[in-house]
Amino acid sequence: MVRTGKAQRWRYVVAVALILGAAAGALYWLVRPRVPVVTRMHQLTRTGNAKILQAPKYLVTDGSRIYFTDLVKGRVRIAQVSVQGGEVSYIDIPTVELPHVRDISENGSQLLLIDWGPNKPDQPWILSLPNGPAIKTPFTTSFAFSFLPGEKRVLYADMNHLFTANLDGSDMQQVITLPFAPWAAVPSPDGKKIRYLVNGHIWECRIDGRGAHRFLLEWKQPVSVIGWSPDGNTFVFQSRDEEGPNLWAVAERRIGPFQFASKPTRITSGPLAFRAWAFAKDGKRMYAIGESKLGELSLYDSKSGAFAPYMNGIPAAHTDFSRDGQWVTYVTYPEVAIWKSRIDGSERLRLTMPTANVLVNPKWSPDGRMIAYCSWEANHVWESSEFSHKIYAVPADGGAPMLLLSGKFNPCDPNWSADGKSLVYSGDANSTVIGQPGARSDEEETEIRILDVGSMQSRTLPGSKGYFSARWSRDGRFIAGVSPVTGALWLHDVETGQSNEVPIGKWRVPGMGWITFSHDSQYVYGTSNNQVFRVRLPNGPAELVADLSGMHLTDPAFSTGWFGLTPDDRVLVLQDRGTQEIYALDLEYR
Repeated sequence: MVRTGKAQRWRYVVAVALILGAAAGALYWLVRPRVPVVTRMHQLTRTGNAKILQAPKYLVTDGSRIYFTDLVKGRVRIAQVSVQGGEVSYIDIPTVELPHVRDISENGSQLLLIDWGPNKPDQPWILSLPNGPAIKTPFTTSFAFSFLPGEKRVLYADMNHLFTANLDGSDMQQVITLPFAPWAAVPSPDGKKIRYLVNGHIWECRIDGRGAHRFLLEWKQPVSVIGWSPDGNTFVFQSRDEEGPNLWAVAERRIGPFQFASKPTRITSGPLAFRAWAFAKDGKRMYAIGESKLGELSLYDSKSGAFAPYMNGIPAAHTDFSRDGQWVTYVTYPEVAIWKSRIDGSERLRLTMPTANVLVNPKWSPDGRMIAYCSWEANHVWESSEFSHKIYAVPADGGAPMLLLSGKFNPCDPNWSADGKSLVYSGDANSTVIGQPGARSDEEETEIRILDVGSMQSRTLPGSKGYFSARWSRDGRFIAGVSPVTGALWLHDVETGQSNEVPIGKWRVPGMGWITFSHDSQYVYGTSNNQVFRVRLPNGPAELVADLSGMHLTDPAFSTGWFGLTPDDRVLVLQDRGTQEIYALDLEYR
């Protein structure tokens, strides 16, 4: 009888446990966060124009129309299209030089724009919809700027500080001070918290700035765009993996004191890379820019001013030619890998595997045996930087890449000396990617160094403080660099040890782009204001070589494009032959 009683009690305990487990499972099924799944996709625009992808938010919707930034025959314009698709129309704003869509008010009556014109950098404007006027706001901002719920206040960044304020600039309140300028900051739909991007990481704090902490601590890849669904239950961000840029979602739900969240789930994939989005008002659809990447290596004809395919228009950039002019190395696009081939395209050999890292500036050693290059790797170590830069060398006949330089200096831009015994390189201990959004361009932190390949010891080049983008002429006489702050072109004479800034006239602007030496070492070529120029060494003059205005260029690394030189110093660029169109993505929450 005793055993029977014990057995009955055990059966009772087991039954209760099963009931409680089933109830808990049923409760979790009811309250669990539900992740969106794309069930259908259709194309809304067919303009063939490039959508501007250089701001934290690229398209917004008022529920009936979608607003975005379009590049039309070289002109930046604000475009609009019905949420059902159809004809694209444009809003002309004479007072705003280079308008970029940033946000839309809750009731859809006001569009927040940022003017990225060279004469009005990062100036916010409020455009009354549907047709204006546009009113200049009293704010100056870097990148983060958005409406707070209720439409009467805004959230914005001034350098490395987040503020809230009324639209007229009154009642300004500091939210939080950050170690670096935020690339984006968005308030939750209930207005209680803020999520913001610092060096590719997502952070969160309350609206009063308290409780700041990393969100998605386990996420390693850099993030560039963030936002909530209208009900606040889904958080979407854009990041990239080996397949390219795509959208990821985290489902969230709060019940009483308990907060539930799903793991990040990729919600887009396939041949299109999605880089931006806006939720429909009911949260059942997203509007996103889908990008099909295709590049064409093109040669500039100085007589006609036109470009024609080079090496059969292979999708590649960052070309560098061997000293004998028989071989070329390059970085493929959109697959990021370093290859080499003969200049007619034959005997192709892949030297690195495709990667989610960004590879730039491969350079042949003078003896043709090694190729040095820089890798921008998603940061897993330095909390102060989105990317850690490393310099590698890979055998030109194939083999494992060898790490040459790494560390907090973020070494990049390797260039060989004429005898192949040294590498010149540059870096910046506090910069993410110099010249890219969110980067610190502090002249006191940048400098140029020379590595002795035999001893693996580096030394700082005298007079190079404040310069980067190191280049070494093929004859070994000159080393060049640029200032990330002033755009000054700096030249060091290796023979005399003297350094000076070379006058380049109107092309000296902050953030001046790519530079390279001519193959005969008589000129430095550079790009600025959408123009390629060259300056004769050692003191000029500077002259226009190619006008790239109105061209749509692309690159594995730089959104502003890259240019290179053939062995006879003709200009090469990578033209963007891909498409960027807006798609509607129907969602189901599971």
